[in-house]
Amino acid sequence: ILTAQPTFPGSVFGAWSGCDAVNGGKCEVTMVEARTVRVRFDSRPVVSESSASEITSSTVKLQAKVDPQGKATSYRFEYITEADWLANGESFSGAEPATQGKSVPIGSGLHPAPGGIKVEGLEPSTTYRFRGVATNDLGTAEGERDSADEEVERSFTTFPPPQVFEGDCPGNEALRMSRALATKEGL
Repeated sequence: ILTAQPTFPGSVFGAWSGCDAVNGGKCEVTMVEARTVRVRFDSRPVVSESSASEITSSTVKLQAKVDPQGKATSYRFEYITEADWLANGESFSGAEPATQGKSVPIGSGLHPAPGGIKVEGLEPSTTYRFRGVATNDLGTAEGERDSADEEVERSFTTFPPPQVFEGDCPGNEALRMSRALATKEGL
């Protein structure tokens, strides 16, 4: 009689193969010659390699890799200002919950697949916390995990708003001369 235990948090027993009989998660085998017996564990999805790029004063592109672990999986991103995250006791939920992006299906593959969204309407000069969230029928993975199964913290800061200069600013005379020359030469 064989038994098996999962080594990854969130894994659950899937199935045995190569057994003479399966009884309540145990594999019964009579050995008369060499044979192969396998056990499959299913797992909630895994989020990895989260990043923020293309940051402006009001937008960002959030990206991550999502491993569906062979189960139909969808993902989304959550983001929250640093101030609200701290007010929530360093949490994405609480009195000031995180904004949840649209859930996107990523399929049921066996390898990590890239996912990403562009977020608009952010406040300038503001630090945000974010995480990828992936869900399948075995559970939800909220953010990346380290080897101790602790959430890896990710953040980005938006840029200040663009500045418009009016009146006498250094360089305006050169700009006026360039415009005049371009107009004169028909450019």
